[in-house]
Amino acid sequence: MTNNIDVIFNNISILLNEYLKNDQKINVLIDKIIEMVIEENHVDYILKNVKIILKKIYNNINDDNKDYYKNYINKLTGIKKYISKINSDNSITKNDIDILKYLIYIDRDINRISCFFSKNINSLINNKECDIFYDILNSYINANNNNEIDYLYMIIILFLKNDTYKDYIMNNKYKYLLLLNKYNNKPHIKELINKFSNDYSVSLEELENKYKIKFIYPKDIEIEMYGFKFDNNNRYDFTNQRVITIDHDTDTCLDDAIYIEKNIDDTYTLYVHITDIAGVIPYNSNIFYEAIKMGETLYLMDKVISIYPDYISNKLCSILPNNKRNVITYKVILDNNYDILDFKILKGKILCKDRLSYESANEILKGNTIDRELYNILLYLFNFSHRQRCKNKKKDMYREYHKFIDSNNIINTKSDLIVSECMILINHLASKYFYCKGYPYINRTLHLCNKEEGLIKLNKIFNNLKIGTLGINDLKEGEILWIYNKIKETFSRAKYSVNEYKHDGLGYEYYSRTTSPARRVSDAINQHLTYDFIFNNNINDNNIYLWEDRLKEIVDYLNKRKINNDIFSSQYNHLISKKLLKNKNNFT
Repeated sequence: MTNNIDVIFNNISILLNEYLKNDQKINVLIDKIIEMVIEENHVDYILKNVKIILKKIYNNINDDNKDYYKNYINKLTGIKKYISKINSDNSITKNDIDILKYLIYIDRDINRISCFFSKNINSLINNKECDIFYDILNSYINANNNNEIDYLYMIIILFLKNDTYKDYIMNNKYKYLLLLNKYNNKPHIKELINKFSNDYSVSLEELENKYKIKFIYPKDIEIEMYGFKFDNNNRYDFTNQRVITIDHDTDTCLDDAIYIEKNIDDTYTLYVHITDIAGVIPYNSNIFYEAIKMGETLYLMDKVISIYPDYISNKLCSILPNNKRNVITYKVILDNNYDILDFKILKGKILCKDRLSYESANEILKGNTIDRELYNILLYLFNFSHRQRCKNKKKDMYREYHKFIDSNNIINTKSDLIVSECMILINHLASKYFYCKGYPYINRTLHLCNKEEGLIKLNKIFNNLKIGTLGINDLKEGEILWIYNKIKETFSRAKYSVNEYKHDGLGYEYYSRTTSPARRVSDAINQHLTYDFIFNNNINDNNIYLWEDRLKEIVDYLNKRKINNDIFSSQYNHLISKKLLKNKNNFT
């Protein structure tokens, strides 16, 4: 363990030589030290190293850098004070209340809060100066947005779940109820009041009721799907194509496939085949109504909650190899420089020949194959995708934003780029196609004011990023948190819309959700629009007005549902990771 501590402090010492360049890495290492100290691991040895690092900082401090070093000094000095408290006695002091408040209200790392809380539980209860639980309840009462309410609710559950603190709360519950009952007109307060008479965990039923999410698909509705029939009329036969899918090895819902061919005149034809949900599930069916209520498939820590029964999303409509599948085909004619010449939407039928993983596709692109036909297909696809990327640099900035808040959301390889660019292009072209025809469509829009001071500052910082690294230079104290919050705020502006079309983040005048109908109900509804207006030619003013009115109501609901789903996913993943979630009979 001490070897690990040496490595951490040696790295801090080295990184401090270029602290502007390495600020984030230094803070990550200091956070690791805080975690070890809270867990009381080798605190004396850590204290010795903290003093050495502080001495180095003081030796290098001057008028130019003292403000910047202040962040490190405060954190390291806080570690010293905390270790001194541990070494003197185990009784909690006002300073420890301040540490816990810092962890809850500023740091907001649930793992660190949980660790500190469990280590100091008895001292927290015995403290006479401050009732931290009462303080948290006050914050919960005054919370004015769903994100803050759900976060503080998680903290409250953390306290309530501890058996020792549970007894303390029950002994003082009338004090807390007196506070809460003053605000029992607020729904989230009424819910919490009920917790004082119930078990201090969260049940699946509670989450189902609170977020209107069903963990198990209703069996009575599921029976309906066995009466569905495929629409096989007037389909283009693409079963002779070398159609491929590129997904993760563990994926079961494969709803997109691609193929490209070089023509004799040196042009190319790109085919993006999307599983035909609308051709299987009627718009007015109970199953589709259930999908609308959910909005999207949820990918949780330990499970997937699909908008359709597994039989539909993972079998019947999944583009599995050597199985014929009905699709909606987006046909794009490209010139010899991979620029777009023409675009068509067709009803098709395909037979997937190759199911590739991202890894296997990358190996083929490296030349590690004797299958020259498959190699050429992937090579053409990559050349096209690279061209699309070079034509629109805004997408790279948008990806950098995503990477900053979600390290899993990164375009690292050629196969990643192929899938990303093909789907983005179709989402753009479909929206533009419907706009030019004058037909309603569900778009995904994001409007940013380029003159907004915060966004100018954010773009300036991210223009300094190196591709594939976070190398953020010249950050001031607290700026990483500002960047994170600014990106979250920016992404929260994205919404579904019928009358708006532009996506400033991706740099497109028209953008939609079209390519994942088995996972997003917005895309499936767009397929029904495609059937009605394109395939069935049901074009008249009354039908257009009818759909416009219907879609306005749907997109308003989907925008609210998206926020609800994000909050639910965050709370569920936390509860399951802390074993605070119980099912109908037992704790999970």
